[in-house]
Amino acid sequence: MIKLEESNRIAKEHINSLSAPAQGYRLGHSEATYVEGGWYYDYDVLCELDIPKQEQEKFAGAFGFLISMKTGLVKDICHSEWVDLGLAFCKDPYGNSNAT
Repeated sequence: MIKLEESNRIAKEHINSLSAPAQGYRLGHSEATYVEGGWYYDYDVLCELDIPKQEQEKFAGAFGFLISMKTGLVKDICHSEWVDLGLAFCKDPYGNSNAT
């Protein structure tokens, strides 16, 4: 069984194995979120350039990745899988999900 500390190590290795999205940018990941069967991490694109946030490049791709608690294997998660895992509104990514 993969515990959080081991999952964080695997996540760091996974991020380090990926190519930078563009010159002056690098990949990172969010804190782990426990979901049934594993640990989920959002991909983060971090700008290392000294430019205002509104001038930084925008990137799209996989929402994040899941590390299996059973095997330690990494799986990229697409939008529909992200919704199925119950992550769609747990961090309110599209604003206030309680609004009517």
